[in-house]
Amino acid sequence: MAQPKDETVVPIGAALLSPTSKTFDIIFHDAVKLVEDTAAYLDGDGRTDSKRLSQGLAMAYAMESMRLTTQLMAIASWTLLVRGLREGNTKAQEFQKEKGRSPMQVLQKRNGAPTEGLPKRLRELIAQCDAITVRMQRFDTMLGPNGISMKEGLSPMTIVRGTRSE
Repeated sequence: MAQPKDETVVPIGAALLSPTSKTFDIIFHDAVKLVEDTAAYLDGDGRTDSKRLSQGLAMAYAMESMRLTTQLMAIASWTLLVRGLREGNTKAQEFQKEKGRSPMQVLQKRNGAPTEGLPKRLRELIAQCDAITVRMQRFDTMLGPNGISMKEGLSPMTIVRGTRSE
């Protein structure tokens, strides 16, 4: 049964991208805050904290701070990509292509690498990063494998509004 031309099925991914959906807003806000907090720590108190560590722990600190920075860059990339799709600045096809290049595989929860002995603030930032990574992965899963299921010629905002503008 064909649907009328001005109606479309609104997949869950489109609902999540709706301008009225707060789900992405919260993730975006938390991600930006985490990036800012981490940068402030690593450029400030983190430098002092790392100098107080033994050679072995200083090496672990360097590795964990690099891993955290890499993870945060992937988070920033993902949030900007989804925001572009949500705001209609990125077409679904472009989103699919860019998402394929997006480092989502980097966004993986830690495998329990030991952090004992590392500064408390660094461990807190790692835990926050792991938590937001899980939230992002859930959101990304709800968007679907290619962002949102799209009919040819429809923009994400058209699907959200439920009408075509031809």
